[in-house]
Amino acid sequence: MHILITRPQNSAVSLANQLQTLGHRVTVDPLLHILPTPKHLLELPLLSTFDAVVTTSQQAIRCLAALTPHRGFPLWCVGTESAKTAKKLGFQTIHTAEGSATTLIEQLLKTCVPPLQKPILHVSGDTVRVNVAQALQAKGIAAQRVVVYKTQEAKSFSQEAEQALKTGILDAALFYSPRTARIFRNLCQTTQLEQRCASLTAFCLSDAIKAEICDLPWKKVITAKKTSTDDLLIALMMAD
Repeated sequence: MHILITRPQNSAVSLANQLQTLGHRVTVDPLLHILPTPKHLLELPLLSTFDAVVTTSQQAIRCLAALTPHRGFPLWCVGTESAKTAKKLGFQTIHTAEGSATTLIEQLLKTCVPPLQKPILHVSGDTVRVNVAQALQAKGIAAQRVVVYKTQEAKSFSQEAEQALKTGILDAALFYSPRTARIFRNLCQTTQLEQRCASLTAFCLSDAIKAEICDLPWKKVITAKKTSTDDLLIALMMAD
């Protein structure tokens, strides 16, 4: 299969290697660009003053790892993919939710019963679907949010991706976040390439992602059973 990957570059590379090892052709077009906040512009609080650190993206974990050498504090991740990234980067105490900020908050509320001796730190990008710090504060838990990276949406498809869509050589597209799925849908509409999706199968990591692109005329839309790359690759192999 010829597969389009829409993930940010630093996440797309390893995925592309996995797919190529499985015998697939790959076109990478990051629809979201990650701009880490420079160290000199960011004052990261002393991590020992927090009960736990919460992240809702792999990008936040990568940025956090670049900002501090400490790895022993409790780190809460939104899903298994983030947890794998955290483990590779050396974090030692990792808690994992079931793939959404909502479930992450639910688990935090079950574990972190107020009053806490220390607040919770939410490390994130500039744009979040759910503000974990605010949600915890509403439940009486002291929390703070620190933005460690900014995101920049692609204004157009790459020349390679647009040509692949126009010529119909693609067989599938992979979507890992609602935001990149929404960007893809909007770019298809802007470039009048919606009908080119009729020959593609869309593979989505969650139902929330599927909801963003369901109005495009896909050949088929498949959602992974769990929010992990392994489950998405299983879905891909079963459809191949």
